[in-house]
Amino acid sequence: MNRSALAVAILAAIAGCGSSGSSTPGAGGASGGAVGGATAGTGGTAGAIAGSGGGAVAGASGASGAIGGGGAAGTGVAGVTGTAGSVGQRTVTRFTQFQFGSIPIALTAGPDGNIWFSESDSYQVGRVTPAGMISEFMGPSPSARMGPITAGPDGNIWFGQSKSNTTPVLGGVGRATPAGVLTIFDTSEIPGDMTAGSDGNVWFSVAASNRIGRVTPNGLVTYFIVPAGAAPGGITKGPDGNVWFTEAQKIGRLTPDGTFTEFPVGNVAARPSDIATGPDGNLWFTESGRNAKIGRMTPTGTVTEFPLPAGNDLIAITAGPGGLWFTDTGTKSVGRITTAGDVTEFVVTDSTGRLGGIAAGADGNIWFTETFNWAICYITP
Repeated sequence: MNRSALAVAILAAIAGCGSSGSSTPGAGGASGGAVGGATAGTGGTAGAIAGSGGGAVAGASGASGAIGGGGAAGTGVAGVTGTAGSVGQRTVTRFTQFQFGSIPIALTAGPDGNIWFSESDSYQVGRVTPAGMISEFMGPSPSARMGPITAGPDGNIWFGQSKSNTTPVLGGVGRATPAGVLTIFDTSEIPGDMTAGSDGNVWFSVAASNRIGRVTPNGLVTYFIVPAGAAPGGITKGPDGNVWFTEAQKIGRLTPDGTFTEFPVGNVAARPSDIATGPDGNLWFTESGRNAKIGRMTPTGTVTEFPLPAGNDLIAITAGPGGLWFTDTGTKSVGRITTAGDVTEFVVTDSTGRLGGIAAGADGNIWFTETFNWAICYITP
């Protein structure tokens, strides 16, 4: 999944700045016990929400033209491999030339070869080229906070928003063309995370109402109900053509026709957060909270967990060169886990913000956000 800026976990993470931590050699990929047994779920009751797709509001194109981003090369960061303890070096490059008050949250690799990102407090969607040229595009709802973002199967960028100054709080699903023209499709829900589906639509999670939403390229929204208490979070297109998402202590699967199945993760203390499809055809997910693990689930529901360096606080995960990449704001690190479970973390030693969304760029680099440092960064694998 082009994760972007993960959604529920990322939005929760911007509540405050975490203290800087040091990375220590982590335990290697010791496999946990296999957990099988799919629990048959209820079929999603589809129902196109009246008026959700019809009232597209044309948004203004990016009034703030291109803003030159100078991204000076940052300091080197030391890598610590969990199993062998070997040390590598990476250089962080930062781009910070945003409009005042912008807080980059989630990001995704766009079809145009650029990185697209959402901004929390400036109500904008932005684009940064591999060379660091930044453009920001204002949405038609100046009171809205932008949230998750993903590249859609239609060649556009899709994002979620919330309007916190209304009663009740309103959400919305938005579309941005590569030229920066924004359109908002109003819904009554606030998307938590988003992904492009194999069916040509965009899918999103809604934790508050225990629903998974689907929006067509022309803005028609349909919801599928998942069990009470599921609180779906991260979401991704699976290797089997279905949509997979995290729940409280479970992983859910939803077929395009609305058939729902749950898989337990085995560890009762685990709370899966973000999720991505790996290059090995399995589902990889982060667990929330301090000293969490990264889990791997096969499409049939077998789970293996891999420990990480102590003090971790995982935010987002994405597929990238050499396996899966993740942000760890607890140790101020960008990490990589191979499909065999070997972990390496690269400490962003001079970071004063919280690490947020992460995406593999078309340029071969790993891009991530630093919330409250007002920066978009990359490292070269």
